[in-house]
Amino acid sequence: MPNENEHEFIKPNVIINTALGLLQREIVIPNLVWLNGFGDFAGAADDTISLRVPGRLGSRTRALRAEGAARNIQMDTLKETKVDVTLTDDVYNAVPVTDEQLSLDIKDFGKQILAPQVRGVAEGLEIGLVEEMRDAPYQATVIIDRSNVFDSFVDARKALNDENVPFGERTALVGSGIEAAILKDPNFKHADQAGSDSALREAIVGRIAGFTIVVSNALDDDEGYVFHKTAYTMVTRAPAVPDGASFGKSQAFNGLAMRWLRDYDFTSTTDRSLVDAYVGYGHVVEPDGRFLRGVRLQLGTASITVVPTTASVVVGGSTQITVKDDGGDAVTPKGATYTSSDPTKATVSTTGKVTGVAVGSATITAKYQNKTATTAITVTAAP
Repeated sequence: MPNENEHEFIKPNVIINTALGLLQREIVIPNLVWLNGFGDFAGAADDTISLRVPGRLGSRTRALRAEGAARNIQMDTLKETKVDVTLTDDVYNAVPVTDEQLSLDIKDFGKQILAPQVRGVAEGLEIGLVEEMRDAPYQATVIIDRSNVFDSFVDARKALNDENVPFGERTALVGSGIEAAILKDPNFKHADQAGSDSALREAIVGRIAGFTIVVSNALDDDEGYVFHKTAYTMVTRAPAVPDGASFGKSQAFNGLAMRWLRDYDFTSTTDRSLVDAYVGYGHVVEPDGRFLRGVRLQLGTASITVVPTTASVVVGGSTQITVKDDGGDAVTPKGATYTSSDPTKATVSTTGKVTGVAVGSATITAKYQNKTATTAITVTAAP
């Protein structure tokens, strides 16, 4: 006979609180930025949320033993930075739940059903946040010198210092290639990994030049960013529970929000479990319109190649070219720049997509870290 307490384990409030706890442990990158999450989202104008992010303050100087008005202290107004973030996506995971699964206790339900669902949502949130990082208008890019990684991070630190970015809550988020270069640097100090099972703690590999180093496979191997916590924002809202749902709950905790729904599909005589969150991302610009709280990192390369080195397209057709570093790894498309020797014959986009315009030929030049490589393009008439 079923235990009389079994049905308590699938109450909506227990499920959603378990899901939020799992999400908090699973995510890495969102835990590094300015989070804002609330439950029971009923809608806002244009789905846009206005956030207040802490501002920055400089300093003033007065002479010792000054006289008269020169002795007066001048006050500065601490202004928060207003950031408008639009909710753009519903990140979700939905799975069928059989009668047999519903008979399990909360430990098994959390492990076998809820944990994989939440992990899928966590990955979706991280992918979206990484895209926001890539699109931010950085004022500085630091090339990581494999032979002297420590000095490269000192340069990144200086770029933030020069803009008076606060010292506390700075992070270096890096891909696997940069992580490997750091670990091989004798100046690197490894972190103590003991005492936590969270995904963020497992991702922290140490500190260098004042930055906590966090590695993520959501980044390309040669990609990285150093930033203050307030450089980027992620807003989550828990969608409202519809009246027709058998079970459901929206909840928020520690800057994250999520909804859990369960209903019954008569077609397959199976219950369904849905975990989802509305999400939007943003980056923080200063009153002068510049983005100063983050610096882009790129792993240094001795040379680049372009694949393919020759290509043929028809008028109106297109082909993609890819830039690779000296290790043969493709570089982030937005990290390279592309130009066409004759745009009347062939054009090239900012991500390396070549489009035929008229019969003839053109040379596409790719530039990455001041290294160049070319692709010869032949444009033929459409059949």
